[in-house]
Amino acid sequence: MDKKIPKNYFVTYARGDKKIASKLLEDLDIHLLLSKQYRFSKWIDDDLLPDNQGYHEKIIDALKESDFALVLATPRYFTRQYILDHEIPPLMRDENRKLGIIVGLEKVDFAHHDLQGFEKFQFHRYNGKFYDECNKTEKREFVSSLFVAIERILEQ
Repeated sequence: MDKKIPKNYFVTYARGDKKIASKLLEDLDIHLLLSKQYRFSKWIDDDLLPDNQGYHEKIIDALKESDFALVLATPRYFTRQYILDHEIPPLMRDENRKLGIIVGLEKVDFAHHDLQGFEKFQFHRYNGKFYDECNKTEKREFVSSLFVAIERILEQ
């Protein structure tokens, strides 16, 4: 009998970042499968096309049903109008704030980029490095430390 606690999570990233996002998520999936405490279920819109019927409703429903959102942050992420209008607000609104874990996928400039209020939150990095700044070994450590951070945040 599976005694793991089910946790649904929503992944949000800019489509132009798909290659780097997919690599991080592929490596993270292995750690999440090995969790002793949780049974993770990921929702990602990879199979949806923006012009598909019900696209918007599927995304909003998935975000509402999730226990947390994994935000794969890059400069491109903060330029996408759909993300700015529909995905970021539930992560920021006090009355129904969704737990968001912000992953520093590519370097952003905290002083000069408009990060839609996200600059006041901690971005997950490894030894101060964004994922794209890490070498192969550091990327493995980045993902491993992200997994531990996710577990710790959920335990709180």
